[in-house]
Amino acid sequence: MFQRILMAVDGSFHAEAAARYAGGIARASGADLRILHAVPPNESAAALKRAQASLLRIFTEAQTRGGTVSLVDETGDPTTVIPECAARERVDLVVLAVRGAGSHTVGPLLPRLKMAVLLVRVAHPGRLAVPREILLPIRGGSKTAVVRARAALAALLARAFDAKVYVFHVRKPIARFFRGKILLGPHDLESAAAREVQEYVEVFLEHDVRPATRVVHAPKIRHAITLEAAARRHDLILLGASERAGIRRLMGGSPVETVLREAPCDVMIFRPAR
Repeated sequence: MFQRILMAVDGSFHAEAAARYAGGIARASGADLRILHAVPPNESAAALKRAQASLLRIFTEAQTRGGTVSLVDETGDPTTVIPECAARERVDLVVLAVRGAGSHTVGPLLPRLKMAVLLVRVAHPGRLAVPREILLPIRGGSKTAVVRARAALAALLARAFDAKVYVFHVRKPIARFFRGKILLGPHDLESAAAREVQEYVEVFLEHDVRPATRVVHAPKIRHAITLEAAARRHDLILLGASERAGIRRLMGGSPVETVLREAPCDVMIFRPAR
């Protein structure tokens, strides 16, 4: 699925924990992993020292676990250096750590990255990322290519960390119909939900991963996701974003923003290549 992965780190524990996910995906897909440290021109000596120590830990662990790993250390504004490095190295996935909704760094970056992007919010930076249960919330109407890309990524994560995947479909309950006209009855809606879930299941089976499935009815999809993760103690939520989604839609005023803020576990947001 991926051949070259770029993980941007900045010396923070968030980035160091997110790098563990990038390494797992690289190993599972047989991809080369580039670890990039973009050093801002005004970086202090203390911050640079912390970043270099973090970079060494990430590199050492990645090498220990196997696979092709290389370091890229460049000076410049990260919002410029990261896209330039990604294009030059011809990577097909960029992994970025975020600390919550409204990230000031990710906002300017997303429009400049044409390849697939994976944003990672780590709930507990001091804890190494070892997910055992991955929650994959889905919704109907997604393009087949998007379904396949997201399910394939979840399958890679499952294989990398020997984790179980739960395909979770939330449907809004039928309360009333526009102008009283019923276009689809309850049975039709349930059949549609089953077909949508099966789309994902088929991709998982192609990757030798057998997911569990669950369809629930809830008025607020965003709250249903966080409640599901909390009640069933999932370690990771993998959300999807439109290939045309900008930062405002992706991380502000959307279900993604609520999940990023309220989820008790790690959260990933995957945007396919544009």
